[in-house]
Amino acid sequence: MPIDVYSSRDKRYGLAEQTTWGTATADAAAFIELDCEQFIIPVTPNIRESPQVHASRMGRQGDVQMDTYQSLPEFSLSMDAKLKSVDHLLYAFFQSVVEVGTGTMKKTFSFPTTQPDFTAASAGYTATVIERDPVAAHSLKVKNCIAKSLTLSVAANGRAKVVVGMVGLGYPATSTPSGTWTRTAYEYLHAANAARFRLNFGAGMVNLTMKSFELALTQEVVGVGQDGAGNFTTYGILSRAGTFKMQCVKDANLLTARTNLATGVVVGGEIGWGNATPGTTDGDFNAAFNGKLVNAPYDNEDLLGVAIEGRVLGADDGTATPTIIMANSILRSW
Repeated sequence: MPIDVYSSRDKRYGLAEQTTWGTATADAAAFIELDCEQFIIPVTPNIRESPQVHASRMGRQGDVQMDTYQSLPEFSLSMDAKLKSVDHLLYAFFQSVVEVGTGTMKKTFSFPTTQPDFTAASAGYTATVIERDPVAAHSLKVKNCIAKSLTLSVAANGRAKVVVGMVGLGYPATSTPSGTWTRTAYEYLHAANAARFRLNFGAGMVNLTMKSFELALTQEVVGVGQDGAGNFTTYGILSRAGTFKMQCVKDANLLTARTNLATGVVVGGEIGWGNATPGTTDGDFNAAFNGKLVNAPYDNEDLLGVAIEGRVLGADDGTATPTIIMANSILRSW
């Protein structure tokens, strides 16, 4: 009998913004073909076990059942931060954006004061994600996807990468994609082009020499309610947290970091590409945050440096933290 042989490189991954909560984007619709690392959409039903006694020391088959009720499949998207598509991932995490619909289409992402009511029209951002198999009806589709974590990182000789932990609401469905899948333009954030890499220890921004950068943000996402059809009704976002790590070449400025570590001084930091006023020019990207330092050890690498580590924290007066501003000249109508 013939043997069909497939490679992992035969697969593709796609994302499309949903227009209606609870309704997956159709197989025939257009999708962004993601330039991401391989991932698996989990197909893991609930295992329900009844601890019953039936005159047998071995468990009985009838005591173990499976179902797909209130499924929250999780998976991770890892890729280079492409300017023409990373805004989808940012909105999926922050769930709040202010878009200027003229010029460079400036987009400002920050946490909302209250979480969106996903069941309402045009509230928040949800996506349909497909793990596309080369065989018809073997692909998997997850609807109502949002992000529960977002990590932005860049090394001194590389380009910015983004890792997004996604969660969907509803058991994955089989799919046969037939619409147009398009890869976005190859526009990246190269470390060599970073215009800002700095911290404010309370007396103004201090420029630092980058070895690497990481901003890692998380939020706790849970299912809420019962929709009468086997699923949760919506999501609840319960808490948010974040850390930053700025690995820098050792210089006099880093002595300030080690001094402020012990005193708990509030710091503000940013990494940015493009115009000093982010969103002014197409291709601008700026990530800013506030918080406190938790560690500042020497790294003892050949090129001596200090790894400034801290927690992302909001001020008592509600000052937004963190905030990402970008411009890609695409009107999303968000």
